[in-house]
Amino acid sequence: MRTLENFVISKESCSVPEEFRDVSLGNFLGLYENRAEHVGDIAFFSEGVAWRENMEVLQVKYGEILSNSLPHEKKSLCLLIRLSSEREVLMPVTGVKDGRFFDSLQVTRFLNRVVEDLQKKR
Repeated sequence: MRTLENFVISKESCSVPEEFRDVSLGNFLGLYENRAEHVGDIAFFSEGVAWRENMEVLQVKYGEILSNSLPHEKKSLCLLIRLSSEREVLMPVTGVKDGRFFDSLQVTRFLNRVVEDLQKKR
């Protein structure tokens, strides 16, 4: 997996942003900075991810994720996440490098690995 320029690890001068301070998903790991206009950042925690959608902060536990996909295949600017509650949510991942490497592909791989690891533990 390639390094995501838009991801800042918590130990590298990144603390929990104020909008995510009330999130209860374990330890804060880092922040993916969506640089597109009107698109909020994604906070990664030890037990899940959180991002702002409209005026609400969505919290998704890794264990609740049934699947995730790329709505526009390798050129997606978001992930479609299907939850165990049958709800589907879109998580914006807007980074693109050199006009052809979309960050959404890396994030979906990360989520797939986390979900697979959780399933092995069950």
